[in-house]
Amino acid sequence: MSTWRQDRHRPRAVQPVDLTTDVEYAAVLHVLPAHLRKIVWPFIHRIEEIVLDKNGYLNVKFDGVRITYDF
Repeated sequence: MSTWRQDRHRPRAVQPVDLTTDVEYAAVLHVLPAHLRKIVWPFIHRIEEIVLDKNGYLNVKFDGVRITYDF
């Protein structure tokens, strides 16, 4: 399995990819930087949506709040 550091130079996604059902939340937390991980962790069981959009942004939505992270 490749690491985030290896993947960051890959081309951006062409279409939005819904990761909500395809990826374990722990795997998503693994790629987030520490400061975002601290924000997301208390809400991990309330995550509604995890989407990698067409611009390469990872959108994590919980309780109506969306955190967007650019790889």
